Amino acid sequence: MALLRVEGISRVYSLGKRGVEALKGISFEVEDGEFVSIMGPSGSGKSTLLNILGCLDRPTEGSYYIGDRDVARLKTGQLADLRGGVIGFVFQTFNLIPTLTARDNVEVPLLYRGIGSKQRRTMAMAVLEEVGIGHRADHLPSELSGGEQQRVAVARALVTDPELILADEPTGNLDSKSSKAIMGLFQRINAERGVTIIQVTHDPNMARYGSRTINFTDGEIIGDVPVKERVWIDDVESDTADGIATGCDPGESESVSGEGRRT
Repeated sequence: MALLRVEGISRVYSLGKRGVEALKGISFEVEDGEFVSIMGPSGSGKSTLLNILGCLDRPTEGSYYIGDRDVARLKTGQLADLRGGVIGFVFQTFNLIPTLTARDNVEVPLLYRGIGSKQRRTMAMAVLEEVGIGHRADHLPSELSGGEQQRVAVARALVTDPELILADEPTGNLDSKSSKAIMGLFQRINAERGVTIIQVTHDPNMARYGSRTINFTDGEIIGDVPVKERVWIDDVESDTADGIATGCDPGESESVSGEGRRT
């Protein structure tokens, strides 16, 4: 079943007296439980698309459905409900509140939903433990490594139990070891929770952790293919070197399977 359906979407921005077409009549579907990577160079339209998928922007033309909901017909409050409950967001720059601890940052979406403090704390700690960062719950973002901060951001996205996670260059500010750890975490969330994941990336190595790649150029889809040699990271565990879950030695923790199937 398609979780997302995009039909003939265009997005035109006004620039002085002329319009700039960021998206040009694109169409595709994402099935429930997929892990999709959207790739393309800067200015190709991938971030514009992600904003539309996240209900942060509306297309100039075309339709966008989440399940059976026509997003264009939803009112402001209904869009906020989608963003707050159905969709979780992960950003390149983490977007953590610097004066709040890791646990308090994860609690923020629950606060907006009116959940009481005791339940918020319990739910926040559960997802922090799930992503391997529970032991750093009382630390401020400035006291955490980049990989740890991104794990907190992933926990914040998970705490509302979303159907979909949208990740905008989630490894863009991380070193290669931390990047593999975050990709391994996404794979586990996708497999164990069944959460659909769509990530925007310019790095073909990161796209190999997903099951499908959609390639963009100049606002158009130029390729939409399954990942034939998918990279898996197994047995994600805590790494005492930097306090994030990284798994085994990088040379031993990865496995490659053909046609997107795990071996």
